[in-house]
Amino acid sequence: MSATNIEWAKKVWNPVTGCTPVSRGCDHCYARRFARRLAGRFGYPYRRPFWPTVHADRISAPLRWRQGQIVFVDSMGDLFHPTLWGWRAPGRWDTWHYLLEIAHTMRLARQHRFIILTKRAEVMADLWPRVLSKLNVQGPLPNVWLGVSVEDQATAEDRIPLLLQVPAAIRVVSIEPMLGPVKLRHDWLGYTKATGNFRTHEGRRQVEMAFDSSTPRIDWVICGGETGPGARPMHPDWVRKVRDDCAAAGVPFFFKSWGEFAPRERATEIYGPDYDPEKIVLMASVGKRRAGRILDGRTHDEVPECLNV
Repeated sequence: MSATNIEWAKKVWNPVTGCTPVSRGCDHCYARRFARRLAGRFGYPYRRPFWPTVHADRISAPLRWRQGQIVFVDSMGDLFHPTLWGWRAPGRWDTWHYLLEIAHTMRLARQHRFIILTKRAEVMADLWPRVLSKLNVQGPLPNVWLGVSVEDQATAEDRIPLLLQVPAAIRVVSIEPMLGPVKLRHDWLGYTKATGNFRTHEGRRQVEMAFDSSTPRIDWVICGGETGPGARPMHPDWVRKVRDDCAAAGVPFFFKSWGEFAPRERATEIYGPDYDPEKIVLMASVGKRRAGRILDGRTHDEVPECLNV
């Protein structure tokens, strides 16, 4: 494991590295750029430095860290990449035992909180229950949080329902890079339609929503813009809608950063009061450091209470 600048984690652990593009959120992947820089070093092959690879020598690393850490698993890849575990490829299960070893390490390292994000929700939904069964675990591992990374409504519709099917202590949705509006459906947030529907005096049908604590729901939402070369801007109203949906449902909301672009009001602060705001259509490219992570005058650092270690 190594220290990280990721705002919501303290350490990263990469027993697996490498990935392949699956959606437009992968277009400017920072991990792929970094792997190319590391080609030939630290186990990254020269020819295909970002090809999905298991690093067996790293699997036991968390057991050597006595002080509890918030650990982001596979910041340099996707733990549920199908080529790693022979998913739907008969005869290619030679590395399956490594996935069991990774899960067993997380179970033994109870002092840590492990956060796993994937874009392959269908693989996670298939493999993770089988991993728990092989380990003779009843229910989810309490210190392992599972999540999906989405970038727009289409990927949210594909991945979040699958996440809700997976046994997990905490379910995380990371909307990063945010490339379009994302509406968090009521059933994803744990609400169900109440029976007491009624009509207003104007004749419009109203539906009251009731919280159902027995159904799986999203427990934490992380949101952020795109960084690096070729980054695409994120509309401020997209972020506000997600923030408001989370606030209404009592779901912790963590705003990671604006990415490379700052909204008009923030850009005006950066460039000074004499800067002509008409020169900025909506967002200004100022770099991640200068864009910051202030949304409507404040930072949003909400995390589930059980994240503290």
